[in-house]
Amino acid sequence: MKKKGILSALMLAIVTALFILPSCSREDDGTISETDLALAQDEAYADALYNEVDNMVIETITTLDVNAYSVSSLKSTSDEEPCFTVTVDHPDSTHFPKMVTIDYGEGCTIVFRDDTITRKGQIIITVTDRWFMEGAQHIVTFNDFTSTKQKLKGSGL
Repeated sequence: MKKKGILSALMLAIVTALFILPSCSREDDGTISETDLALAQDEAYADALYNEVDNMVIETITTLDVNAYSVSSLKSTSDEEPCFTVTVDHPDSTHFPKMVTIDYGEGCTIVFRDDTITRKGQIIITVTDRWFMEGAQHIVTFNDFTSTKQKLKGSGL
């Protein structure tokens, strides 16, 4: 009985040592490699892009829902000419599911906070029911969609 207790304590000590020793032997000078920095920047840009698309989808579907899915209620981000077009396969508030397409065509460029953002392709949203209905889904897919960002020259960043 005493041997089992000693053996268990010895095994616990060995397992603990296996976890502690490698962390103590590693030296960290506090610097971040160029690769890690580039990966972090790419991940931050991807997160920002997904958030931007999510916000566009929410704004588009909310505006359409409030206006009985009339596409004339939507405004483009450009005052001179439409930057994108929105189409709805059933432009009414009763027939579901609906396919809502935000189409940037061959390219749509806007300037936002010292960035030039160019979007191309389509964002397609399948709407299963009215925005506020329990269980309603808004499924987002992409058709050749790209979004690129460039800093304006002379912005200092």
